[in-house]
Amino acid sequence: DLEQEFDMTFEVENLDQIVTIGDAADAIDEA
Repeated sequence: DLEQEFDMTFEVENLDQIVTIGDAADAIDEA
């Protein structure tokens, strides 16, 4: 099931993505 596979992948990568997005937002704010 594609949806289930996506949910599992998102769970695994979620924390790293939040950190990356947060760092990018900080960089944009400082630009």
